[in-house]
Amino acid sequence: MRLHLVFTFSLLTFFSFAQVNPTVQVAARAQLAQKGISEEEMRAKLLQKGINIDQVTPEQLPALQASIEQAVKEIEAEKALKMRGQPMPVITTGRGAPSTAKEEVKQAAKEEVSKVAAKSGMEVQQRVKEGATVEEAVAETLNKQAKSDTMPKSGIWGQQIFRNKSLEVYRTTKDAKPSESYLLGVGDELTVTIFGPSQGDFRYTIDEEGSISPQGVGKIFLKGVPYGKAKSLIRSRFSRSFLFREDQFIMSLATARTISVSVFGEAQNYGSFTLSAVNTAFNAIAAAGGPSDIGSVRNIKLMRNGKTRTLDVYAFMTNPSIQYDFFLENNDLISIPVADRLISISGAINRPMTYELLPSENLQKLIEFAAGYRSNAYKNLLQVRRTIGDKPTLIDVDISKTPNFSLINGDQVFIKTLPEEAENYATISGDVEFVGKYSLKETPELGLLVQKANFKRTARTDLAFILRRMENGNVKVISVNPEEAIKDPTKKVPLQALDQVLIYTQERYNDVMTVGVEGAVRDAKPQPFNAGMKLSDLLLLSGGLKDDATEFGYVLRQDTADKTKEYVRIDPKAALKNLASLDNILLRGNDRVHIYSKKEFLTEGVVRVSGAVRKGGTFPFGKTFTLKDVLLMSGGLNLEAARGRIEIFRLDFSDNTTIRRLAQTLTVQDDLGTTGADVALQPYDEIVVRTVPEFSMQRMVRLEGEVKYPGNYALLTPDERIGDVIKRAGGLGREAFTEGTTIFRTDANVGYIVTKVEEVMRDPSSRYNIILREGDVVTIPKSKDLVSIYTANTNVQESLNELLNTQEKVNVAFEPGKSAGWYVKEFMAGPDRYSSYRKIKVQYPNGHVKRSLNLGLFVITPKVMKGSTILLTPNKVPKKDEAPKPPSKPVDWDKAFTQVLTFVSALATILIAASAIKKL
Repeated sequence: MRLHLVFTFSLLTFFSFAQVNPTVQVAARAQLAQKGISEEEMRAKLLQKGINIDQVTPEQLPALQASIEQAVKEIEAEKALKMRGQPMPVITTGRGAPSTAKEEVKQAAKEEVSKVAAKSGMEVQQRVKEGATVEEAVAETLNKQAKSDTMPKSGIWGQQIFRNKSLEVYRTTKDAKPSESYLLGVGDELTVTIFGPSQGDFRYTIDEEGSISPQGVGKIFLKGVPYGKAKSLIRSRFSRSFLFREDQFIMSLATARTISVSVFGEAQNYGSFTLSAVNTAFNAIAAAGGPSDIGSVRNIKLMRNGKTRTLDVYAFMTNPSIQYDFFLENNDLISIPVADRLISISGAINRPMTYELLPSENLQKLIEFAAGYRSNAYKNLLQVRRTIGDKPTLIDVDISKTPNFSLINGDQVFIKTLPEEAENYATISGDVEFVGKYSLKETPELGLLVQKANFKRTARTDLAFILRRMENGNVKVISVNPEEAIKDPTKKVPLQALDQVLIYTQERYNDVMTVGVEGAVRDAKPQPFNAGMKLSDLLLLSGGLKDDATEFGYVLRQDTADKTKEYVRIDPKAALKNLASLDNILLRGNDRVHIYSKKEFLTEGVVRVSGAVRKGGTFPFGKTFTLKDVLLMSGGLNLEAARGRIEIFRLDFSDNTTIRRLAQTLTVQDDLGTTGADVALQPYDEIVVRTVPEFSMQRMVRLEGEVKYPGNYALLTPDERIGDVIKRAGGLGREAFTEGTTIFRTDANVGYIVTKVEEVMRDPSSRYNIILREGDVVTIPKSKDLVSIYTANTNVQESLNELLNTQEKVNVAFEPGKSAGWYVKEFMAGPDRYSSYRKIKVQYPNGHVKRSLNLGLFVITPKVMKGSTILLTPNKVPKKDEAPKPPSKPVDWDKAFTQVLTFVSALATILIAASAIKKL
């Protein structure tokens, strides 16, 4: 059986390289386990062939593939001989000595498997048991890990079908149900069942020639044939050799072939994916997590053999069957570009979101995507918020006149809501059964309104209030008698629009007194007070005394006249024992009774633990408390704990006149089973578990883009620099665009850091060779051959190209040696009347911004590099009614030349004088 190169690579990297994804390592173990081969057996066999795993470099992996395949075959053959009872050949290392697995290798392999890898490994093994191939199991596990990360809910319509798992990725070995348009290919496995006069079950795999060869039927070519047409073709060919009716023939796709598809660009999880061929391009995008927050959903490219097709997610959402027009083939490429035109719409619209529009789509299409207006939408006037340059602008649009109003990237469309008409109603609230609004047509006066709202039993019926808003904005309060308005027709109270009727409870107008109880009773809460209430009544209402209640308590009583407080001592147990005793005192309204607990007079010792334990804190002291007990209650020692440096600080109360402080240092083992852990503790002991000096976990950074081996790297020293990590990653790639390198640092919210990698690689002592911090992401993009120019504040409107007139930004080919002024003049027809060449700025790919140099009569615009962005800012804010700028006067070149000579002469004089002073 031929091993896949992915398995060869993962097998070697499992032994040799620390940066390999744990899921790939587990995949290698899974394939070895399926063949019944241990890691020690594999290592020994490779040593026999002169391959030392520890000395293999990544560049040597492809050349070793054949040797690894042969090693697996030999181990399988030896195991087969052993099962038959034949002697096993002795494995030697090349020097004649038998090879044995070293214990150090075992230990290193165990330590290499992290918790994440173990969890991923179990998931891969479970998927393999369910019938997935190893490649699919690895791909599914990676996809699950990507989706398990916190993915923000997208505000762009269309992205949700990928983020909410609306699309699933079909597995090769599942019961595949391909569409009729699915194109068969090499590796697809078909089953044919016939019953009737002739019966049989057949299974065929499409071979490298693209055909199957049923016995007695002949060769049938199926590669590239649609699944529906293939069924008719095979049924027709079988009917020549077998007898059956059309309904007695069944053909199905038992196992679809496995293909590799690469998704790159603005995807949540870009890379190569191993998928079943029954998946379409939409399923592959789902496997990659869908487009990122800035990724396009309308202009996704499917590239195959130099040809490109465009996928539109909006078309798929309208007609899901179009996905079957995009079946995949091996080595297909899917590119997700950045979305060009993102327009948001809000207000009185059914689906307010952000939408991506194609160049031919405008305002009317945006409203269709947003599911149309709400019933209360004001359709005659829409507002578009647009940023021109760096200034926000509001544009009013009458859609009835301009339904195809042109929108640009970043526009925000707002649809206003029709104002609500003033309704003829009154509102009632308070102590009634049915609060709310009531029409004045049905209830024009107070009595009818109150009867409909229905008084509650606790309501005060002879007094209510009407809050009436006057024309000047003030509120008038009217006192009314609702009960009288109901009973006496002559006492009707007319209501006005928007009146508010308030009905209060009777309790609001009564003094309600309580007596409070707290402390050692079972139900400590205020109780209602009645005249003649005694202490025993309150205690019984509170559930009686607790077992730890003392024989004394106090009643706090406050005189309402002079506000003086009085404390009355009581014996609650005597009051309950003899209700006629003097201890069962008569209570007064608002008395507060406190029954003391015996615990309030006890001092409870505690022990506190801090330092390198999992759950430090304070614990109540127990008589048999030992150091082992408190460490176990603290969750045990952390990984960084210094087990030989556990300190106990203790207070010594043996001398009544002074308090001494004692310290003791102990050593414990991992199982806490030594003598030191059995030390008895005393109240108020402080246990501190120290940390191993200079202990720290691995600090990881990430290299993305154009390096030979991108991925995560551990910082080996506290001062490791960007150049060191790039060298460990194999150096820069051939297409590395070093000028665009960025570092994103999450530490202390630093953000993006500008650097110059080309200078770092040339001179490691460069100040740009900065020290990396944990979590840094270094991105080295591919070479960019374009220059972007913003159209704002330019004369691009003079261009005859209508497409350029509607774009916010234009991309042009890079011209070596040209300045920013040349690009603006050549492609934008120069600055407009609100700007000038002095206002040109260039933003370089690494984030650095450079402005034009103003020398009076001359302006030197910045140099332009590949990937740069050029923009102009206005000299002043244009006014709506500003008159056109008069034509400029012809330049007096003789006068200008004279001024330039004067300036140069003065500058030379200054430089000569400065040089003379320096010599002095």
